[in-house]
Amino acid sequence: MFLDVASTVAGEESFDEDAAFAQLNALKGNIVKEYDRTSDFVNMFSQGEIAAGPFMEMYLNDLLAAVPETEFVTPSEGLMPC
Repeated sequence: MFLDVASTVAGEESFDEDAAFAQLNALKGNIVKEYDRTSDFVNMFSQGEIAAGPFMEMYLNDLLAAVPETEFVTPSEGLMPC
């Protein structure tokens, strides 16, 4: 999904591997960490290492327990299709 969204951000209507990796390369200075556990995201967010990031709403209670003022926002561009 990460690469698919990168391709879309690069302006492609259908998946383009080269465009996706080029887009990620352009953004890599803004990427703190590619996390693989919800707890990693919660820790980074609660410690102020990150201010926002992709997060599944089904884990929002974990984040709210650590940072009660957290606000979940759905992008105006829409969500990744399942």
